[in-house]
Amino acid sequence: MKLKIILLSFVLFLVSNELHAQLTFHAYYKFTEVIPNANEPRQYNASILKNKEYVLYTHKVAPSQMEKENLSNSKRLVDDSDFEYKIFMTQDKVHIHDLLQGKDYYIEEEAPEITYEFIDETKEFWNKTAHKATTHFRGRDYVIWYEKNDVHISPWKFQGIPGVVLEAYSTDNIFRWSLERIDTEMKKIKSPFAENLEFLSCKEYSRLTAKDKNQLEINFECKD
Repeated sequence: MKLKIILLSFVLFLVSNELHAQLTFHAYYKFTEVIPNANEPRQYNASILKNKEYVLYTHKVAPSQMEKENLSNSKRLVDDSDFEYKIFMTQDKVHIHDLLQGKDYYIEEEAPEITYEFIDETKEFWNKTAHKATTHFRGRDYVIWYEKNDVHISPWKFQGIPGVVLEAYSTDNIFRWSLERIDTEMKKIKSPFAENLEFLSCKEYSRLTAKDKNQLEINFECKD
């Protein structure tokens, strides 16, 4: 009887590990961007799918934002209403789909190394204790508030934070991510990029973004 219990426990352990390996975390963030001469920040719906192998980050203009802009007849230089910004990350590679000067670009780069300074400072978010981290990454300084957790979930490229990011923002107050909720799903994450795509190098991407100071990434150097 004791042996049966041990074997059953071992089987349950294997099943639990197998399920955990297949488990995908789906985090939803509100992403806002301050546009020059606009009355209020522009709102996007941001999403992160993450498992043990891959991370897929996306953001797209929120439907409510498009309704506001349509009602106000506000004109943008580039129509991005149907565009979805994407980042697909593996352990060593990052693939990006970005819209620059109204044109779609696909970029491949080495996974960036982000150095954080972890500050001895906390504050409360929804009855959760958040810890502070700061970093300088690709032309901007950021403040990140995160809850310590064995599960690591971060928006955009902020990988390496030891927990769940509740809020992150650039110190120039242009960009901000705020966590809304996290779900778990039993699904695989697939790359949204076709195998036959031609990718720009990181250096080419850097030259393009340098022309627009409102891009997320500005004035940065590349590994390749």
